[in-house]
Amino acid sequence: MERVTRTRLSALLFAVLSLQVCAAVAQTARLAVILPLSGTYARSGELELKGIQMAVDEINAAGGIKALGGAKLEIAVKDAGGSVETAVSAARELLTGNPKPFGGIGAWLSSFTLGVSEVSERQKVPWLTVSSSDQVSARGFQYLYQTVAPSSVWADQALAYLNDLSKAQGCPIKKVAIVGDNTAAPVAFFNAVRKGVAPKLGWEIVQDTTWTPPLADATSIAQQLRTSKPDLILFGASNFPDASQVLSKNIEFGVKSNYVGNGSWLVMPEYAQAVGAKNLEGIFDISGAHPLKGFEPIVQRFMQRTKEPFMQQEGLAGYYQVWIFKEALEKAGSTDPQKLNAAIKALDLRTGPAAAAVASGRVKFADNGRMVDATAVIAQWQAGIPVSVFPTQGALAPAKFQCSR
Repeated sequence: MERVTRTRLSALLFAVLSLQVCAAVAQTARLAVILPLSGTYARSGELELKGIQMAVDEINAAGGIKALGGAKLEIAVKDAGGSVETAVSAARELLTGNPKPFGGIGAWLSSFTLGVSEVSERQKVPWLTVSSSDQVSARGFQYLYQTVAPSSVWADQALAYLNDLSKAQGCPIKKVAIVGDNTAAPVAFFNAVRKGVAPKLGWEIVQDTTWTPPLADATSIAQQLRTSKPDLILFGASNFPDASQVLSKNIEFGVKSNYVGNGSWLVMPEYAQAVGAKNLEGIFDISGAHPLKGFEPIVQRFMQRTKEPFMQQEGLAGYYQVWIFKEALEKAGSTDPQKLNAAIKALDLRTGPAAAAVASGRVKFADNGRMVDATAVIAQWQAGIPVSVFPTQGALAPAKFQCSR
């Protein structure tokens, strides 16, 4: 009798311990994050990570993933560094390790994402990215999702709007200059301008200058711009040091043109300190995400939490990308990457935090991984703050095209 009791007691203890182990395993759901957190692009990576962390904390505070018994989200973060090689190495380490993450976010720079997504696709891990190069979503990948409109859409939508704006304000754009680096997103944007937008709108490209970052010296660029006198400078420097150097040299050489940046690097707080807020006044920036009318609660929470003076693409996109995964996890009821991938493909969100934070108000992905109805967003520096001016239905201020700078 005593032996039977002991046997039953041992079995009961084993069952309890097994349940405790299972519960411990179910308590977390692991999300991989690869962003540049050191080197030239670190500030952009830092801002996106802040948005990611904010969403994770909000989800966990609200009870976690309910379909997984309240499992908490945890992020496994790796630094993409300053090269494609270091970004890919980070992806290999995270996505082939144990425990395997259910999905991932990154790697900000399109050139990095092109490499990282090769790894995530082989590992069959769903990957969300804010990278905008058309090439990112043109490879037939089944586990990759581009959560902003691609660069060609930016060029078509935003530049057509600015062209109409310039005409309405009495100084139509006739001459443009292309100035930027040769990373993937600017290249895609510039190609769309050269091959489609400029001929369609009747623009003459009077200067076409690209470089491999880091930029050694912006003097010759400023000299050419002073001579060519474009109505609009299409500016695609993807990092702060290069961009601030070009802006500073143009100020020094008295270049008086409207700027439109390609990518949210041009609406980081540091520019006001580097070149002076008055020199930023009127500069446009095209990106895939920027706070619009109705986004104020998200922005206020972000600013209060991070002490940043405003929110732009990186923080906003990082925030809503986590919420996209949250919605998919609830739908899948599993952290199995393949089941989760099927759930992402089936999403069509028009309510909730994810849909409320994107410009279109809808989260749905096409077969190629591009977000359906995704639109370009234009912000303009006004009184020391970049405010959204396009799409006009969500704009926080009217756009101002300056005929004489």
